[in-house]
Amino acid sequence: MEEMSTQQHAPYLVYVLRLWCDGSSTPWRATLECARTGEHLAFTDLAALFAFLEAETQASLLLSGVEYFKDTVQIEKSQTGDA
Repeated sequence: MEEMSTQQHAPYLVYVLRLWCDGSSTPWRATLECARTGEHLAFTDLAALFAFLEAETQASLLLSGVEYFKDTVQIEKSQTGDA
């Protein structure tokens, strides 16, 4: 007799991400295509994209019953030596 696993499956999201910028004075824009549904989502800037991804990952974890702890991470621009 095969034993049933009681381990939960981790949340998993798949999107195709496209990024582009129309010029040096315009923000980066993005689209996401959900691999599961084929739905396309458009974002006028990266802040909107990141906000969507944050909300999606939190909602996915809540639906799966996995505890979520938001870590604060700072990303610094690297110094390239160009002054």
